[in-house]
Amino acid sequence: MCRKLRWPGGKPVCPVCSSTRTGQIVTRHLRRCLDCRKQFSDKQGTLFESPLQLGQWFFACWILYNYPKTTCQRLSDLVGVTVRTAWQMRRKWNAGLSLIVRPGTFEDTIKQLFFLSKNQINEVLKPPKSR
Repeated sequence: MCRKLRWPGGKPVCPVCSSTRTGQIVTRHLRRCLDCRKQFSDKQGTLFESPLQLGQWFFACWILYNYPKTTCQRLSDLVGVTVRTAWQMRRKWNAGLSLIVRPGTFEDTIKQLFFLSKNQINEVLKPPKSR
C-alpha cells in the first residue's frame, strides 16, 4: 500500500539517483538501488520518515484528523509512544496540513501528505530568522 501511495506507477524510484532499477531486501523491509547501490525505504524523504511503524503513524493521523484537539499526552497513550514523540508527530501533522491545498476525506489527506517531501515539512517547521 505504501508503494502505491508514494509512487503512483507502482515502480519505486531511488531518492539518491532517481533510478527505477531497484531491488527489494526482504529481510530488512528496504529497497536497494541497482545503479548507485544505496539502500532506502518507502518512507524515506516523506513526512512519515521515522523509526515508527506506518501503522502507528496512520493511527495517530486518524486521531488527529477526527479529534483535532487531542492533547499530546492523550495521543502518546493511545499510540504507545512518548509524549515528546507524540508532540513531534502532531507538529509534523499540522505542518503537513498547512501545505495541503484542499484537505478532503481522511484517505485523500493521507495521500496528499505522502507526496509532501521532508524538506517541504522542515521549511514550515523552521523557526523564523531573527534580525
